Amino acid sequence: MRQWLLLALLSVALPLQASEDPLWMGTADLPMSGRIHIGELANGMRYLLVSNKTPEQAVIVRMRVDVGSVVESDTEQGLVHFLEHMAFNGSTGLAAGEMIPTLQRLGLSFGADTNAVTEFQQTVYQFNLPSNSQDKVDTALFLMREIGSNLLLDPALIEREKAVVLAELRERSGADLENYRNQLQFLMPDTLLSKRLPVGEANSIKNATRETLLSLYQRFYTPSRTTLIVVGDIEVAVVEQKIKQQFAGWQAAPLAAKVKPQALGTVAERQRVEAAAFFDPSLSTSVSLGMLKPMAYPTDSPAVREQEILLELAHGILYRRMESQLLHSQGLSGVSLQVGEQFDLAYSTQMSLGTQENNWQEGIAILEQ
Repeated sequence: MRQWLLLALLSVALPLQASEDPLWMGTADLPMSGRIHIGELANGMRYLLVSNKTPEQAVIVRMRVDVGSVVESDTEQGLVHFLEHMAFNGSTGLAAGEMIPTLQRLGLSFGADTNAVTEFQQTVYQFNLPSNSQDKVDTALFLMREIGSNLLLDPALIEREKAVVLAELRERSGADLENYRNQLQFLMPDTLLSKRLPVGEANSIKNATRETLLSLYQRFYTPSRTTLIVVGDIEVAVVEQKIKQQFAGWQAAPLAAKVKPQALGTVAERQRVEAAAFFDPSLSTSVSLGMLKPMAYPTDSPAVREQEILLELAHGILYRRMESQLLHSQGLSGVSLQVGEQFDLAYSTQMSLGTQENNWQEGIAILEQ
C-alpha cells in the first residue's frame, strides 16, 4: 500500500488586536491604494475600478458574490457550484444557449477568457476583454447584471446540466480528493471544510430542482453580497456611470439572507505532536511536517506586510537548501513548502517531500532537520 503521512506540530497563537474596518476599504494603517476608485450603490453593491493602460485596450471584469459551499445545508451540497453552471444557461435578457455565442462575439474564448469558480466562501465570474470598445464593456456589464438576478433556471436546462455537473464530480472524485478531505478533517476538525467541499455530493445534485436552486439564488445572489471589479484601459468615470445604469435598479429578493460572515468553525489550540495517515494504492508516497496555529488578526500595516515578505524569503531559502540536498539522496523528490493563511482561520507552515514506500522515515528525518 502506498501511503501518505502527515505530521502536524500545533502551536498557540498570541492574541492580537483585530481591525474592524471593512477589508475592501483598507485600514487606517494600510489604506486602499489611491489608484483604486471605490464606490457603493444605494442597494449595497460595491465596485472597484482601476485605470491601467498596459496592455493597451485590455480590460478585465470580475464579479465576486459572497457565497460559497459553506452556506449549503446537508441536502444542498454542490448546489452553489450548480448555480454557477446555470449562470451560462439563459436569463430574462438572454435566451438559453446565447451566453457563450455572445461572449465569443466579444472575442472571448470559454475557459481562457470566460470562466467562473466556486470556492468555500465565494463565487467569482470573470471576463477578460481583448478590447476596451464601448460595446464590449457594455455587453460584459450587461451579462454580469443578468447573472446577478435574472437567471431563468429553466427546469429542462437544469436536468440537462445535471449530467455536466455530475461528470465534473466524477472527474474530481477519487483518492486525491479523499486525501484532501482527510487532511482538512485532521487539521481543522471543528470546521465545515471537510464536510462542504465545493464539488458537493452526487445525491444533492441528482435531486436538484428549480425550487431548490432558486431558493439558494434568491437568498445569496444579492447586491449587498456582490462586488464588481473592472481593471484595464478604461475611463473610470465612464465605467462608473455604466455600472450605475446597469446595477442601480437591482433589488434583493424578499427571502434574501442577512449578510454576515460565513461561519466555517474554529481551529483549536493544540500543543502536542499529532499524526495522521491516508492510504491508497493509486497515490504516490509523500510525507509532510508542519505547524498550524489559530488565526491572529493584527491590524494591517506596512510593517505586517514587510514581515510576511521576509517570511516568504526565509521559506524560499529553506526550499533551496532542501532541494540541493535531495539531489544527492536516493528515492526522494518533489519538495514543496507552503506558508500563509488558511481560510482566515489558521496560519500554517508546511513542508512536504516525495518518498518511496520503504523510506518515508528518512523523509521525516530530513524534514525535522
